[in-house]
Amino acid sequence: MKILNKTKCYLAGAIQLENKSISQNWRNEFEQKTKEIGIVCLNPLKKMFKNFENESFDYQDKLLELLKIGDYAQVHHKCKSIIRKDYAAIDRADFLVVVLNPKIPTWGTNCEIFLAQQLRKPVFLVIDGGYKNIPLWWAGLFKPKWVYDNIDDVVLTLKKIDSNKIKLNKKYWRILEDTLM
Repeated sequence: MKILNKTKCYLAGAIQLENKSISQNWRNEFEQKTKEIGIVCLNPLKKMFKNFENESFDYQDKLLELLKIGDYAQVHHKCKSIIRKDYAAIDRADFLVVVLNPKIPTWGTNCEIFLAQQLRKPVFLVIDGGYKNIPLWWAGLFKPKWVYDNIDDVVLTLKKIDSNKIKLNKKYWRILEDTLM
C-alpha cells in the first residue's frame, strides 16, 4: 500500500559521544533499511535546512573549542540555533525513531522526545535489551509495545505499517495525501 512513502522520520539520539561513529552508524543503517519504504530521514548529522549550520562533528569540535577559550556567548548563540533546527525538523516529521542508551546522558534527546510527545508524534524507542532496560521515567511515557530491542525490529514494524498489516492510530499518525507532499 506504500502508506509511509514520502513520510518524514526524525532520527533522535545521542550525538556528542566519545566514539562518534556510534551516533552516525545507526542513523546510516536506518536510512539504508528504510529506503525501499520511501521514508525520508531527517538526520541531525546531515544538512536539513538551507539556512542553518550543519551539526557535523567538526562543528561540535569548534563549539567545544569556543567553550575552552571562554566564548560562552558564541556557544550559546550557536547551540540555540541547533536546538531551533532540530525542533523544526521534529515539527516537520511524521514520526521519530530514537536510539537511547540509558547509561549515556543525552540532554537534547530528552527534550526532543518531550516535544514529540507534546505534538503527539509516534515515537519508536530503541533501547538495547528492550523494555527491561528502560529508565523508570520513560516507563511512564512509553508503552511496552513502543519500545524495541534494535533498529531491525523498528524497520519490521514500519514495513507492517507500510503494507497496512498494522493500522495507524489517528491519535498519533497524521499523514498527508500524496498530492500534498
